[in-house]
Amino acid sequence: MTELTDDEWEDLRNLICKTETCLKTVLGAALCNWSCLMNSFYKETESDPHLHIHVRPRYDKPVMINGNTYTDSEFGHHYAVNKSGSISVKDKEEVFTRLKEWLNR
Repeated sequence: MTELTDDEWEDLRNLICKTETCLKTVLGAALCNWSCLMNSFYKETESDPHLHIHVRPRYDKPVMINGNTYTDSEFGHHYAVNKSGSISVKDKEEVFTRLKEWLNR
């Protein structure tokens, strides 16, 4: 990340702002956690480091999708990496559609 130019930092900031606004507006996220961990790129003999960022929206209220309720039981705490839980294909498609529509408006 330290190799980003000023213009690239500004572009990244704009993407972060747009992503957070989208997740807060469309799905009601209370906040977003961001991570950029590069350790995995050095596990292989020939590393291929590149910028890879994860966003984890956090919810202080349940989210309703197609009549199904989803809760962030770890809100206010660090999240478990290997927790169980799933979202149906239909609900994933609905989330994708909502986010895409907001981003393309």
